[in-house]
Amino acid sequence: MLDVRKPIGWLFTIYGVVLIGWGMIQPQITQIEGHNIDFNLNLIWGSLMLVFGILMNVLVYTDKTKS
Repeated sequence: MLDVRKPIGWLFTIYGVVLIGWGMIQPQITQIEGHNIDFNLNLIWGSLMLVFGILMNVLVYTDKTKS
């Protein structure tokens, strides 16, 4: 049976690493609808994506029902 956790986990892990790298290279102030926000959204969302990707990969490799 196809386990979609593995490709989703790797996809989110790779995207998270790329987004964190982009946030570290470009630490800029973002404007949303004319308002400045003083925190880096790329670092926050990249970290969340990385954690989710790692969680999915851990779930795949610790699955007890696989034969």
